[in-house]
Amino acid sequence: MTSFVQLRNPVHNGHALLMRDCRRQLESRGHSNPVLLLHPLGGWTKDDDVPLPVRMEQHRAVMDDGVLVRNSCFCIK
Repeated sequence: MTSFVQLRNPVHNGHALLMRDCRRQLESRGHSNPVLLLHPLGGWTKDDDVPLPVRMEQHRAVMDDGVLVRNSCFCIK
């Protein structure tokens, strides 16, 4: 089972809680290792959006800090 999240801005607490709860719900339904596809939008964005390299670093930090389970996240670069 895979869940998808596509963002044009950095992950904030609300996103992280949603992704963690999605994993918890999938595990409670018997999925042994649900995968999160974390997809930072890398094409056209708005002028006031956070630049892609900054968002990618923030995505790595979220996984390094254990907010998301690294071995079950697939992050598009």
